[in-house]
Amino acid sequence: MLTLAVLGLVVKFELAPAVEAILSLAPGGQAELVVMALIAGADMGFVIGGF
Repeated sequence: MLTLAVLGLVVKFELAPAVEAILSLAPGGQAELVVMALIAGADMGFVIGGF
């Protein structure tokens, strides 16, 4: 629930693009999220910075 609340705030106040915010806050391993970020074309520094 906390992840969804923070994600909602990030997207609402346009602090980051939605795809990058979801990938940086999503539960899962770093390796899996990096692969998804590569496929989605997201900023790798932002996604990895969440770990």
